[in-house]
Amino acid sequence: MQHVFASHRPDFTDTFKNNLLIRAMRDGKREFVRLLIKECVDIHRFQRSNYQQLFQADRIPDELRRQLKWDVDPTVDNIMRFVVRSLQMDVFVSYGLNEKSDQELSMSNEDIVKKLKNLASFESAENQSDPYFYLMIWAILMMNLQDIAKFFWQHCKEPIPSAIIASGIYRVLRKNCQPANKLLADQLSKAEKDFLDLACGVLNQCYTDRPDETDRILTRKRPRWRNLTCLEIAYQMKIYSFMTHDACKISINRGWFGKISAKNNSIQMMSSVFVLGLLPFVLRFEESDEEKVKENTCMKKIRNRITNFYTAPIMRFSHTMASYIVFLGFFSYALLTGFGDKLTYIEYQMCFWVLCLIMDEFRELYCVNADLKKRLGPNFPQELSWSERLEGYFTDKWNYFDFIVIIFFPIGMSLNLSGFVEAGRVLLAISQIAFFMRTMKAFLALKELGPKIWMIAAMVNTQLLC
Repeated sequence: MQHVFASHRPDFTDTFKNNLLIRAMRDGKREFVRLLIKECVDIHRFQRSNYQQLFQADRIPDELRRQLKWDVDPTVDNIMRFVVRSLQMDVFVSYGLNEKSDQELSMSNEDIVKKLKNLASFESAENQSDPYFYLMIWAILMMNLQDIAKFFWQHCKEPIPSAIIASGIYRVLRKNCQPANKLLADQLSKAEKDFLDLACGVLNQCYTDRPDETDRILTRKRPRWRNLTCLEIAYQMKIYSFMTHDACKISINRGWFGKISAKNNSIQMMSSVFVLGLLPFVLRFEESDEEKVKENTCMKKIRNRITNFYTAPIMRFSHTMASYIVFLGFFSYALLTGFGDKLTYIEYQMCFWVLCLIMDEFRELYCVNADLKKRLGPNFPQELSWSERLEGYFTDKWNYFDFIVIIFFPIGMSLNLSGFVEAGRVLLAISQIAFFMRTMKAFLALKELGPKIWMIAAMVNTQLLC
């Protein structure tokens, strides 16, 4: 076929070329697809004008129809909505940006010039639709075109986030696949791992050749995906194995320490809590030359160090855990010595403390809908009922302990004040157990303790099922 294009280019109509490319894509003929795109098909125009045709109802796999629900019409919009809601993230932000709207057609010459100047910038160019990305999504949803999906991925503008999203879609399809269809599930699992390896391979090559640029690549906000970074996309897709890469660990540690230098040892970090991190010989900070020039007075330097110290995630976490341990100590003391029919000063503090925790849990439950809107965007509106919010709230197993606290602590306090002291103390003891169990969540990310906590959770589930 290639010698035909090399000797002379036949004058095929656009319809014939598009139909030929669609048939080659559906048959999985990768080299033929590559040749057609290289020689005679405008891929941007093809994607805009034929995307609906690619998703013909009679060409949709039965497994995708089942996951989509049989009573749902398999249009492009419904399929895109299924992908977005399954991933809980809008991956089609830039879809259709290349199509001219009525507003664009009525723009004046000055507006057109301004728009062209904006398109010349990197950020605006990045926002434009990537046809290869959408064709890769189509190949993934066809479930048996892994080679074609990899071919389109090779031409995507942003290979790392595209591979992460592809792996995430394969993961969703595999998890929702029927247990009886083990052959298809194995194929989807292999494709999921292949795209994860591709993302890690690109990252590893970049980390080897240009380690200084790797952190910028991982932490740069991507306008095409609602200003999420590669790390945030991987977290949203639940591709945790990608985040274990050495390059990701460096970026995560840099964000974890904030402006505080990671070169400080544990003694410096602990002692800095008592001196507010102000003394240069106690705690070191990461400061650029520009920031050093701006800190031309001692007061500015002190103010900046106070701000950087208390806004660093590691210090916010440390202070939260320290206050929580103090709270558990007071709770244990009050439970052993007090909590009778009259409240003491410490018990008033405990009630106020627990009230703040309960209000924070209600805030988390209320903000589920707002967080979902932020991830899905205006193109995929979804209002959650309170039952759906509760279902999403309890997907995090640690919230069960919070629920126990919300229920048992107020009831226990009410029974104490009503004269049923023994019954109230029993419920407060159960609440205290839940408070202590919540501390394990903070240690899940630790290399030494995290696996042991998961082992304990698995043993508890096994004992409960027996």
